[in-house]
Amino acid sequence: MTPSQTLQHLIDGKELPEAEMVQIMRAIMGGELPGPMVAALLVALRSKKETPTEIAAAATVMRDFATAVNVNNKNHLV
Repeated sequence: MTPSQTLQHLIDGKELPEAEMVQIMRAIMGGELPGPMVAALLVALRSKKETPTEIAAAATVMRDFATAVNVNNKNHLV
């Protein structure tokens, strides 16, 4: 699906399949989409209420994009 099709899918109140959520989150996290489209997608997702599948897919992608931080002295961590 294109980002516009994904947006319409969300506006229609339909759940995004895991693969589609992963695809759109990769585009968001990779900086491939303009800000207004990202905002529209996130607002539409929130408006229809996120499902556990959508949240899990988003979290997986965010973990993939996260930067690992090496900490030599863990005594100061909270």
